[in-house]
Amino acid sequence: MSSNRKSKPNRRLFLCEVCLKPQVCLSKHLRHVCMKHSTPEQVKEKVRAAKVSARKFETVGRFWDYRLLRKTLKSDEDRTKMVDMLKERGFIVTNVPKPLIAVPPAQHQEETVHPEQELDTPTAPPVGSGDPGEFHQKCINRLHFLTMGISTPFDCQLILRVAKKDFRAVISKLVNATAESPPLDPKEHSLVVNYLVALLTLKLLLHARVIRNMTVTDWLNRVKTKFNGKEYVVVGGRQTAAFALNQHEEMWFQYYYIEIRPERLRNNPNSGAMVDRSDELFFLNSKGMNMCNLCTDLERFLKQYKCPKVTIKHTRHSFEDAADESLNSTEVSLISNYILQSGATSENDNLMLHPENVVQACVLLSKLARDPNPESNKAGPSRTLTREYRSIRMDRQKIYESFTQAYPVSLEGVVPAFPLRGTLTGVHDRYCTDRWRKSQRDLRTEHVLSHFSSQLPTVEDIKKWMSRQNWSQNFLNPQNVQTKLAAKLSESTKRSGGMDA
Repeated sequence: MSSNRKSKPNRRLFLCEVCLKPQVCLSKHLRHVCMKHSTPEQVKEKVRAAKVSARKFETVGRFWDYRLLRKTLKSDEDRTKMVDMLKERGFIVTNVPKPLIAVPPAQHQEETVHPEQELDTPTAPPVGSGDPGEFHQKCINRLHFLTMGISTPFDCQLILRVAKKDFRAVISKLVNATAESPPLDPKEHSLVVNYLVALLTLKLLLHARVIRNMTVTDWLNRVKTKFNGKEYVVVGGRQTAAFALNQHEEMWFQYYYIEIRPERLRNNPNSGAMVDRSDELFFLNSKGMNMCNLCTDLERFLKQYKCPKVTIKHTRHSFEDAADESLNSTEVSLISNYILQSGATSENDNLMLHPENVVQACVLLSKLARDPNPESNKAGPSRTLTREYRSIRMDRQKIYESFTQAYPVSLEGVVPAFPLRGTLTGVHDRYCTDRWRKSQRDLRTEHVLSHFSSQLPTVEDIKKWMSRQNWSQNFLNPQNVQTKLAAKLSESTKRSGGMDA
């Protein structure tokens, strides 16, 4: 019994943003140590911000993308060491090449296959790997992508352009159908379903499981919204991922729902007298049941029109790479959030609950999927400042102005937590917070330069003086401040010398 009384509870640790140390009881620590001269409201706000920061780290900060390491670290050995170090510290690294995962740490330098080299030529498999034939087949598949020119979002959507004529011919039959018109045959039904599934996967980047779990309720509860004068509908958003359709695409889905889906539902031998309930699945196969093999159906559809094989995963990667090259940080963040939620099947995983954000993300995806080498514009659409991009940049400027009015930039100010600022910043939260912090750093730099205006101090003097300013975050680099101060003093000395002369 005594041992049980002495054992301490395994409590969750929160980081103190003042002393940068984890604390068992953050509120008590702040009241007695780091913020003992502050009000209880300020302590509560700091604790709330620490909880939000911890939640953000658990959901976002722990995850590292290997492609980001590939851009930052050029050496394969350095990337291997970085992955090992991150995993030892509890981080999760995604999209790591399989040869890099399978090789023991002591043999990384000899056995790891460079990812870019694997894309160029089919080299021999690494020592100790699995089936050599499997490795060779992987290389052939990657070479197949390069040979067929599949490298951009425009290339990934080739099937949507090739099959569009036949698809629209079937839709026109449904639009112009009369009582005497013959019904569609099963092949035409399959064409419509396959084209709509390809549109959801290769254009809107939805995961296969999201399409399988889409229900009639999701379709009937679609929300109409406008963006830049055009009408869109947003489907999903609560129990499944959200996506946006324009007016033409909405019409295609509606004709599938009222004409083709009931025919497929009748083919279900278990339906019997079952009525069309709202909780049934939206997409059905030819037997009126759940579509279990969407990836196989997509591959068969590509093969039917003699298009090169392209997977959902490869399409997502091509859009992410195109976004990194042509969009700004705010737009890239919007695309990343959309792609992250496009595989969500529960409310907890959904990050795009606002229809406006979903529509903006889908509009950006359409811009990225344009032909990169059109005859009228060889520079490509990513370099053209379209009306939509102007609207987005104008909106974020207005949002930042209202954000600074509510939370003015000051020397001792702190960026409010996301639950407080999120209602103002919305999708432009990253842009507003980064710009706010930069403005505060500039203000603090001018404050330091005005204090040391007579002589050049040391780095330690600047550091000691800044430690007494009660700045809890967004700290300045003392060496950078000293460099700017030296340049300012040198310029003032030259001016005074010129005046004396």
